[in-house]
Amino acid sequence: SLDFDEQTMFLNTSANTVGIGTNAPASKLDVRGTMQVGVDGTGYDVKFFGDNAGAFMLWNESNDSFELRGPVVTPGKLLLSTAEPTVVDGNKLGQIDFQAPVHSGTGDAKLVGASIYAEADATFSSTVNSTDLVFATGDSGAATEKLRIDSTGQVTFADGAIDVNIAS
Repeated sequence: SLDFDEQTMFLNTSANTVGIGTNAPASKLDVRGTMQVGVDGTGYDVKFFGDNAGAFMLWNESNDSFELRGPVVTPGKLLLSTAEPTVVDGNKLGQIDFQAPVHSGTGDAKLVGASIYAEADATFSSTVNSTDLVFATGDSGAATEKLRIDSTGQVTFADGAIDVNIAS
């Protein structure tokens, strides 16, 4: 006899919902747990469509790229945000990290090599959203701040130097 957990896959025909890992699906398809498309070395495209014609999000397995495409009149937009209800000076609003794969070595090789992040420059309120854009890079050790564009547009280098080298 088969021993089947009722939450493995649940079909609620009266609500037109399917649950995987739950017998109380909260949407058309509700997956509770890890989901996988393909296997390592044998992947597939994954595409989600937006409500506006032409808008979609695509993982393209043939060229290993991720695309966010906006509708006809607007560009694709990636939103990084925080759930912090009270944003104060120094809080990060969103961050992009660049890192080598974990098998590339030990020590410094496993650390984040560079980051770009938005940092609150003051406590946010109904009239304040002062935000700095920070660029951090690593040379030996974790990535640290090297350049900042503050909320007023002022550019500062972390070491105070102004070193501009434009190749001809």
